[in-house]
Amino acid sequence: MVKPNGAGKYFFWPCIATQASAAVLTSTKPLGFIASAITEGVIPTEVLLPDGASPHDYALRPSDVQRLRSADLVIWIGPDMESFLTKPLNNIDEKKKNRAVRVKFC
Repeated sequence: MVKPNGAGKYFFWPCIATQASAAVLTSTKPLGFIASAITEGVIPTEVLLPDGASPHDYALRPSDVQRLRSADLVIWIGPDMESFLTKPLNNIDEKKKNRAVRVKFC
């Protein structure tokens, strides 16, 4: 009879899937739809602007600034449409600057 020596448990260790724990924050609902389609429910996706709010003249609330700081990835269109995000995204900690992604439409 062959006795298992425990080495088998290490053979499959790299194949174990881990759950993603990132949070994606998009500025507008259309970007939220795109991000949700890409992540397919694996990563939580939230939209910063409430329903009916215009990205052209929106004023951030303190809770919005906190959401920007805590997000793992921020997706926005850019300063031409969402000028209210320019300053808050520039004030993000230097280690997290690369997590704000600007979408360019060709």
